[in-house]
Amino acid sequence: MYPAWPTVAGALVWVFGMLSARAEAPRDLEKACAAAAELALPDTRIISAEAIHPQSPYVVPSATANIPDPRSAGPLLVTRAFCRVVGVIDADIHFEVWLPLEHWNGRFEGLGLGGFLGALPYAQMVEALTNDYAVGGTDTGHQSAAVDASWAMTAHKLATISVENWAHQGIHEMSVKAQAIVTAVYGRRAEHSYFVGCSSGGSQALSEAQRYPDDYDGVLAGAPANDWTHLMAGQLWYGQATRLDPASDLEAPIDKLALIHQAALRACDARDGVIEDPLSCRFDPGVLACKATERADCLTAAQLRALRKIYGVAHGTDGRSIFPGLAPGSELGWPLMSRHQVAFAQAFYRVFVFQDSGWNFSSLDFDHDVAMADRTVGPLVNSIDPDLQAFRAHGSKLLQYHGWSDPLISPYSSIEYYESVLARTGAARGREQALRDVQGFDRLFMVPGMTHCRGGDGTDRFDGLEALQRWVERGEAPDRLEAARVVDGAVIRTRPLCPYPRVARYLGHGSIDAAANFQCAFPPRGAPRSRGL
Repeated sequence: MYPAWPTVAGALVWVFGMLSARAEAPRDLEKACAAAAELALPDTRIISAEAIHPQSPYVVPSATANIPDPRSAGPLLVTRAFCRVVGVIDADIHFEVWLPLEHWNGRFEGLGLGGFLGALPYAQMVEALTNDYAVGGTDTGHQSAAVDASWAMTAHKLATISVENWAHQGIHEMSVKAQAIVTAVYGRRAEHSYFVGCSSGGSQALSEAQRYPDDYDGVLAGAPANDWTHLMAGQLWYGQATRLDPASDLEAPIDKLALIHQAALRACDARDGVIEDPLSCRFDPGVLACKATERADCLTAAQLRALRKIYGVAHGTDGRSIFPGLAPGSELGWPLMSRHQVAFAQAFYRVFVFQDSGWNFSSLDFDHDVAMADRTVGPLVNSIDPDLQAFRAHGSKLLQYHGWSDPLISPYSSIEYYESVLARTGAARGREQALRDVQGFDRLFMVPGMTHCRGGDGTDRFDGLEALQRWVERGEAPDRLEAARVVDGAVIRTRPLCPYPRVARYLGHGSIDAAANFQCAFPPRGAPRSRGL
């Protein structure tokens, strides 16, 4: 699509050429910011470049879309001076670059989005700017709310370019152009560049590592929705299990989820209310079976069948695995899946796969329809390529994380992708050597008790970006991440997060709420490693 300028490196060569043609790079950032308006970047129009000095808090206006950032509860305020560059690529991909006018930390941060969102991630941009980053964001080429997929269909046909821009191309283009603008304004390129995204943004993060390995020095990918065609089918598997037959509903008229959750905790980790390692869990839902008549404290046969499907693997009639189920401990988040995410997944198949606004999830054929989705839209949206050797050769690092109690994207899917990278890297060398090799550039951290991207009963507060920076800039590979659980502003528990397949193990003394009393260790050889059931 953009053959003349495919990489960040190519963009910077062009910018350095422009700078060397001048007597010297501009040192006055005010003037350099204004000059950015005249940059003639390929396939790009700079709409404005303005130095902003807030006298009172600066309220960020949307210059490119009227879709609000769902992560902001009100007007977003900026209190520091910055250069705001607004542009559009190829007439559709709106983007912005914000550059601190003082105390720049020398780094660039690119941001991903969530769901089907087509809007500038202003809340995250404010946070990055406050932390001294130059930061870039984009709507990826469309304007929509996070649950609206209508933009992906035009005249009953898939809007292929828009879909590809949303999935990966728009992020790549923003990354290239934004880093070129950083170089032009500061007179030097960013010393290090990082991409940060969770959920759909986590998929965009993995796309950067897989498709555009030279764009970033470090990539932080949280709860990635990287296997879209199978993930959406998995969510519809949940819908078919619980929504087609009223007898299989676990939420109405009697809510059974709290009952199931407590039973899972008793079976897997009764110590602190958080299941540390669901892979070692042996939870049999059959213990909740009603013995005679239905009661509030037991499950009917229909409800048990639905529960086993939710924990199990979505599959075709031939047994072929499509997408893994949810983990024990995630039960209290299941209403979010069944009430909202099933509709989200239905919208994906309606628009991206069938281009039929009347299609209903109840008719999904897990043999034919998923295979068709893989053939048609899969190559555009999925980010499942396990070959990260070009990313590794660039010297880049990938830090992945996923909450074990995620009710929207199965945490097992992150493990499956990581295992595929291990298999691709060490096919002829054995698992232990493959693990050593892969952990030299790619580490996965599973977060007990955390739901989707953040939240839940676990220690969900941790600084993955700082750990990634130490890895990239100092060569300090993250052997553990210090994480905390915060309630009403107070830290009530700390716990280490460990690089998969290691898990946190209590040392046997001291408070179980203190990270110092845990170590990261490999599970004992021969220990059960299975999925919940």
